[in-house]
Amino acid sequence: MTQPSRIHLVLFVAAVIGTASPAAAWSDAGVDYCPISTLRPDTSEIPSDLPGLVGSYAFGGDTITIERVHEDGTLEPVETTTMIVSRGSETLIAVVGGWVEGARYRVSAMSACEEDERFYDVGAPITTPPSLGTVRSDPARWMDADRAVTDVWLDLSAEAAPFAGLWDVYFEIDGHEPRRLGVLSDPAQSSLNLDCDGRGGLWSEGPHEVRFQAGPPGADPIATSPLTTITLTCPASDPPPSTGGCSVGAPAPSGRLAGLAIAGLALVFARRRRPRTVGRRARG
Repeated sequence: MTQPSRIHLVLFVAAVIGTASPAAAWSDAGVDYCPISTLRPDTSEIPSDLPGLVGSYAFGGDTITIERVHEDGTLEPVETTTMIVSRGSETLIAVVGGWVEGARYRVSAMSACEEDERFYDVGAPITTPPSLGTVRSDPARWMDADRAVTDVWLDLSAEAAPFAGLWDVYFEIDGHEPRRLGVLSDPAQSSLNLDCDGRGGLWSEGPHEVRFQAGPPGADPIATSPLTTITLTCPASDPPPSTGGCSVGAPAPSGRLAGLAIAGLALVFARRRRPRTVGRRARG
């Protein structure tokens, strides 16, 4: 392949990656790609008042079918509705009319390159717990020369434990809008970055009011932990020495930015490989 052909190929791949979906981009570039799909809850039994199942089937183009399994083994398709949740990264699949207590359902989720099949037995509805549990925090630890972090935990109560894996969990501090952490687990965790050098932009030392909230995917939180006061304090030990240079852990460019980055590298590569001009005057 000639040098201009190589450059044109890199620019083409950059343009595709920067404008198309990831799956389509890799496919057009001649690379086999299959996104990982998940379906939750990952349990064999669900409560009858569960709003729906949550599927994180990347890049779209998937078919999700729910069928009721009768005692004689026959399958009856049920009507479903879908709603995008979790900032567009997941889909809530709900059964029209709700789940029938005591029934069994077969769920089949087919993506472009894989199929996920599982069965759910529907149990009795679960009463909303009066409290999610107890909030505690760990001593702060240094992350770098000017930033420390404190982990805040939620230990689920006995009444809230059955909702682990079914509900989404959120974290609220000082009355700010709750931030979704992911799927409720026992314990649930959030981390707070402390401002230890006075630059601002992080949480300050001192008392802060925090609480966890939880609820069905796609719905507002319906259960909460008690509002708890925690005191953030920078570590007593000296921070690690600054290493200088660029910060570590910056998010990688994606989408169009990734395409521009690759295109820029291609141009640099082309300039470095440019043949020397014949007859160029030597410097004296």
